[in-house]
Amino acid sequence: MLKNKRLIQDINVEDEKDFNKLYQEHYNALYIYLLRFTLDKKNVEDIVQDTFTHIWYKRKQISINTSFKSYLYKTAYYKLIDVHRLNIKNDRLLSSYNYVEHTLSSKINDDITEKHLESLEACISVLPPKCKDVFIAHKISGKKHKEVANEMGISIKTVENHITKAYKTLRNCMNNSCSSLNI
Repeated sequence: MLKNKRLIQDINVEDEKDFNKLYQEHYNALYIYLLRFTLDKKNVEDIVQDTFTHIWYKRKQISINTSFKSYLYKTAYYKLIDVHRLNIKNDRLLSSYNYVEHTLSSKINDDITEKHLESLEACISVLPPKCKDVFIAHKISGKKHKEVANEMGISIKTVENHITKAYKTLRNCMNNSCSSLNI
């Protein structure tokens, strides 16, 4: 009990040497005590340091009714709980932010994809009729050049020419529509 009274008096004095002794005497035990609640050693080091810093700066206002050791451990424990609560809050905020970011990103991507599809449909509609039919039969229906040529009564070379012409026209049309949409 006498030792506790001396410790309490020590924190009320201005002598840093006495406080450093106090720090040296209790640091390791307090560190090990907090490791029982978390395995984050870096966090525990910060909390122990913060506990002693808090006691040093508030030494004039501190009124200890129990033992100094009890006060020290309780202060450190509450600081650990505060850090834990802050981490939970930050995790929730980060999760919320990630969810919103993902949702907005998906919506923007969906909007862009929809605009691209609308532009592509508009560009296909401006193709010359025969070129459009060949392109749709080959690229959209998935038919081979020979099948398209046989169905339409044209040569395979003509099918290839129509597809080449369709690609050039669609590329120019899509570049123009994308630049006008700021995509």
